[in-house]
Amino acid sequence: GGGGGGAADPPLQSLLAALCSAGRPLVVHNGWADLLFLYHALFSVLPATVESFVADVCALFPAGVYDTKFIADFVLRPPASYLEYLYQHALCNQAGQLSFRFPALHPQLLLKSPVDTPTSEPTVDPTAAEKGSRSSTICKKYEHHGHCPQGVRCAFSHDVHDIVQAHMRQAA
Repeated sequence: GGGGGGAADPPLQSLLAALCSAGRPLVVHNGWADLLFLYHALFSVLPATVESFVADVCALFPAGVYDTKFIADFVLRPPASYLEYLYQHALCNQAGQLSFRFPALHPQLLLKSPVDTPTSEPTVDPTAAEKGSRSSTICKKYEHHGHCPQGVRCAFSHDVHDIVQAHMRQAA
């Protein structure tokens, strides 16, 4: 292929070629739209049918393409299927106990300086949840979708480990 969507980026084409020739399965999470984009941008124009696209992707990755979101939603059927939830759930199952805790990563800690913070947002301590300023009640939006429109201003817990523990206790 030579890139169907205009001038392709040679390093990205090299990456796609390396992925295709590796003989390994490709694992994505909710990645079909990404595959469509990469196919169009780096390989060829998109086929006229979904069946042709799937056949081409299968030919590119003969070891298979596995979408963990699809597997979670349609095979495993856990209470939630966002990646952080699946990871925490796997850790709890692997540890065989509910007391294991993986530290949460707060996006606010990744900001380079206060200048990067939007001025319309209130200043919030990103570790407030660990300090107990949030309710221990789990945020329903975060529980089911892995995000909450309220963000750090939400009064309810966004602790995925606690969400997984609650689900595991309900299932027991």
